[in-house]
Amino acid sequence: MLSFFMSVLKSLDFVKLSEFQRGRNKRKVSARLHLILVTAYDIIEVFEELIKLLEKSLKEYRRDGNRYIMSINPSWTESLLRRQADNLGKLDRLVRDLYAEVRVLDPAFEKTYRDLVPSKFGIFFEAQQLLWQGRLGTHEDHPVPYSRTAGLTYRTLWLSEIPKDHDRQQDIKYLHADDGMERSVIDVNMKDGEPFFRELARYLEEERPHQRLIALRETAETYKQALMENLSLEDVLLELGRLNRAD
Repeated sequence: MLSFFMSVLKSLDFVKLSEFQRGRNKRKVSARLHLILVTAYDIIEVFEELIKLLEKSLKEYRRDGNRYIMSINPSWTESLLRRQADNLGKLDRLVRDLYAEVRVLDPAFEKTYRDLVPSKFGIFFEAQQLLWQGRLGTHEDHPVPYSRTAGLTYRTLWLSEIPKDHDRQQDIKYLHADDGMERSVIDVNMKDGEPFFRELARYLEEERPHQRLIALRETAETYKQALMENLSLEDVLLELGRLNRAD
C-alpha cells in the first residue's frame, strides 16, 4: 500500500502546479496543494507508527501451548488503519477538487488525473475499503492501479479481531473486488498464529516498508520546498479559511 501512496504523490507535479497558480493567482490551488502535503505527512506518520508496532510484535511474540502471545493491540492497530482510511478519503477529495480547478488551463493534468482516478470507484476506493476493514495491503509490487490480470497474489494482514461466526471464505471471494472472481489471496489474521507471523516477516523483509517510507518522506520534503518557494503564505491562509468554512 505504500507504493500506492507514492504513486499518488508522484503523479502530482507540485513544482509545476505551484508555478501554475502563482502566475494566475489561483489561491484555491495554493490551499489544496498545502492540504495535500499536510495529509501526506499524516499518512507517513501513521505508517511509521504502524510498521514500528509490527516490527516489535514480530520480535517479541512467543508461543504458549496452542496460543500465540503478541504485543499487538488489535483495537489500536485498527484505529490506525481507520485513521489512514480517513486520510485517503481526504486525499481523494483534494485531488478531485484540484482537478476541477486546473483541468481547463492545464490539459496535461487531465491525463494525469484520468490515469490516477479512472472511475468514480477506482483505486482510492479499493484501498480505503481495505483500511476500513482493518487490513493492511502488503502487495507492494502490484501495478497501480491494481491489475485484474491473472497471476497476481493479493496479500493482506488483517489487524483487527475476527467477528464471531465470520465467513472468511466469502471474505476472500470479495476482498479485493466486488466481482466475485476467483483470485489468489493471502489474508491472514493475528489469530492465525504462525501463518500471520510468516507473512509479516515476509512483508518486512521482502517489501522493505522502511525504505519505502524514507522515499515517501523525501518526496514530501521535495514538495514542501517547492511550495515554500512558490506559494504565498498569506494566500494559503486566506483560502484555507474559506475551504474550512465550506467543509
